[in-house]
Amino acid sequence: MAMNYIPKLTHKETSRSIRHAIQWAEWWFSKTPVKPTAFTVIVKHLGNQYRPKGQWLRSKCLNEVDSHYNMLTGKVKKYSLNSEGIRELQQLLKHNGLDPDQVALSLSQEQELESGQFNYNLKSDRQFHSLQYIPTRIRKPMFASHGYRHEYDIKCAVYTLITQHARLLGYQQPTPCLDEYVANTTRGRQELAQRCNITESHAKRVFTAICQGSYLRAQWDCELFQQLGRNHTALQLIQQDPFIRNIRLELRDLWSFLKQDMGISKRITARDKAGLYRSLEKQIMREVIKILKRTKNNHFVEHDGWFCKEAVDISEMVSSVRRKTGYNIELDWSINEYISE
Repeated sequence: MAMNYIPKLTHKETSRSIRHAIQWAEWWFSKTPVKPTAFTVIVKHLGNQYRPKGQWLRSKCLNEVDSHYNMLTGKVKKYSLNSEGIRELQQLLKHNGLDPDQVALSLSQEQELESGQFNYNLKSDRQFHSLQYIPTRIRKPMFASHGYRHEYDIKCAVYTLITQHARLLGYQQPTPCLDEYVANTTRGRQELAQRCNITESHAKRVFTAICQGSYLRAQWDCELFQQLGRNHTALQLIQQDPFIRNIRLELRDLWSFLKQDMGISKRITARDKAGLYRSLEKQIMREVIKILKRTKNNHFVEHDGWFCKEAVDISEMVSSVRRKTGYNIELDWSINEYISE
């Protein structure tokens, strides 16, 4: 039925659905090439799967790579991005004079952008919003076009907060590799990318994965291996890299210390580690948000970063966070360009 469906692009709702499907699929698989995806999630973003349009969008956006699911255990099917189908949808829109990157904002989203009062959903100590589901390459200029030109991120947030948290609790073991990576994050990623013949984006994911305790193994279910495009040579180079080996040893000892404070007697899991990091992130962002609100600076929060309309006093913000929380952070700042009309 999906193969016989012919979209009517003169209908605004149809073109909006196609744009949203493209943008959601790109975002959904941006960090993990193969991802478990619940049927309800597919329906939410691609439409009713028992109707022609929903089936058609699913066939264009998703490749089913693991059809096994179990309702009792909650195991869902796994999918990957249908890159060829996405390109077909983009070309279809362009052929009809439509921009596939145009963001179809709802009335409520427009009102939130205008007022700066965003309605987030709190989950696992993080605030989520539908605007976060737009791919980065589209989201940044979209926010800029609404006046949110200034973008800030906590530099090397995971490593910075975890190592400082351990120090505040009394951890005294030397961590030269961790300290070096925190001090020179960009250089560390660039050098790993060169040594292992991977992209800097992949190098960033490697450091994030090992901090969270993810395995480095050439197995189908290894998320990092998937992100590397199942490149056996690259993974082997990463496994054998001296800096990676040393930083993993330092992290092993650090997490062994931290799990005692967390009250964990058994093996500490990746979920445990992510939970601690997110609770620390929440502490920092709570102070950041207070400052932004006090200065009446409209802002949109994204985990350990944010977009805002006015430039912030970085020195004052860093000092305030240190006074209130005890953590010494650094901020990366960029100014995004407006979308040309």
